[in-house]
Amino acid sequence: MRESRKNLLFAFMILWWGVVLSLGCSNAGSDKEAHKLFSQASQLVEEAQKNEGRSYLIVFQLYQKALEKLERITAEYPKSEVAIRLTQGKAMLDPYTFAEFKGTILPQAKMRADAEVVPLACAFLAAQEVEWAPYKAKALKEIADRYAKLGEYEQAYQTAQHIEPARYKAEALAELASRYVGVGQKDKASEMLSPALQAAQAIKVPYDRVGGLVQIASRYVELGERDKASEILSQALQATETMEYPCPKARALHKIAEGYAEMGQRDKTSALLSQALKVAKTIKGANDKAGTLAKIAGEYAKIEEYHQARLVAKLIENAPFKPIALCGIADGYVEAGEKGEVEAMLARALRAAKTIMDPHAKDQAFAQIAERYVRGGQYSRALQVAKLIEHPPIRAKALDEVAMIYAQMGEEDKASAILSQALQVAKIAIGYVALGRYNQALQISNSMEYAPIRSWALYQMALNCADAGGKVGNRRRGFLHEIIREVAMGATDRNH
Repeated sequence: MRESRKNLLFAFMILWWGVVLSLGCSNAGSDKEAHKLFSQASQLVEEAQKNEGRSYLIVFQLYQKALEKLERITAEYPKSEVAIRLTQGKAMLDPYTFAEFKGTILPQAKMRADAEVVPLACAFLAAQEVEWAPYKAKALKEIADRYAKLGEYEQAYQTAQHIEPARYKAEALAELASRYVGVGQKDKASEMLSPALQAAQAIKVPYDRVGGLVQIASRYVELGERDKASEILSQALQATETMEYPCPKARALHKIAEGYAEMGQRDKTSALLSQALKVAKTIKGANDKAGTLAKIAGEYAKIEEYHQARLVAKLIENAPFKPIALCGIADGYVEAGEKGEVEAMLARALRAAKTIMDPHAKDQAFAQIAERYVRGGQYSRALQVAKLIEHPPIRAKALDEVAMIYAQMGEEDKASAILSQALQVAKIAIGYVALGRYNQALQISNSMEYAPIRSWALYQMALNCADAGGKVGNRRRGFLHEIIREVAMGATDRNH
């Protein structure tokens, strides 16, 4: 019996040592396999980084393969030294931890890979890096609108969610609602207007709040919910009661008048314009007063009270705003289809503009007149007026608008000749994109030393590329890659 127990104990000890040796060998094998996988993952990351100048799609694919190997380590060899160091953030994929690589670098690479083949995705990526907050909001609003035009409403909504402050978010959601109305999805439109109204009501500046509320009221008019629109316009009118300064108050009343005009309530519109005019007459600043009177004159023209519009225009003593008022009256005649009156008003506006002493104000007036000629289809006349502008940025904007019309008409040589007249302005780079001259566009954007302007130009170039439509071939893909690379470099420079 005693001998039997000794034999059993001996057998148990042999078995125990076998297990220990087996586990030791197993752990050694696990560490070896884990090290091998980590080495392969590191090599893939290194290879991906080398391909950043070539293709972000390739970069993303290599990063994905690297992640697969890293996840194998944590799943199959969780007790290995490498797995433990990975989860503790001590094993580095130069220069990232496992958490950084998986949570930040890989999603970023995915965005860039998508942006390389989808121009609107590239525009969104560029918009995220625009440095001026109002311009960033404007950019995201434009992208949301483009997605809505394509019928990609969910993507439009997701883009709008990134917009700050509330003023711009309200505008974007209201415009998205209008798109839904256009395709007969009134329930969806109403769904968008609810958060839009909340955003507008949260706007702190009374004048901006009025603008947001008026826009949303306009959308409710499109939905046929006129009672709701009237209720919102009443809220806007209440907001004017807290305004102390005459200039924003008069302009706010003018905006509300526009809202009632859209509802066809001409008497209410006329009454509000009368209030706005009364307040406008008390404005002390000559420029502010003239600018406000110009807006009121234009609105009177839209409701076909032309005599009153002319009387208001005569109150404008500041020469720079006289052409603006006349352009506003011309807009009213455009809507009424009275081409002869339009031409007469623009001729008067041009004569008034030529009498302006301040060079910058004169150029702004010429730009407004050129824009009206473009709207009226008188492109050669618009070009003649645009050439009178001396200040390069204003001249470039006016020329760009005319050039884009010629590009759309298929007259690319003429469009290119117009654009080349102001090469140092960011808009020109955007114009070259429309013509498919990507190298010239990049050369101009790269020459911009001021980072905020460059970031805006890169966004505009990507958006213009999206607007071109059609299949994204290798040439355009290469152009998008360069935009992404420039955006990434800009972001890196700011972070350092």
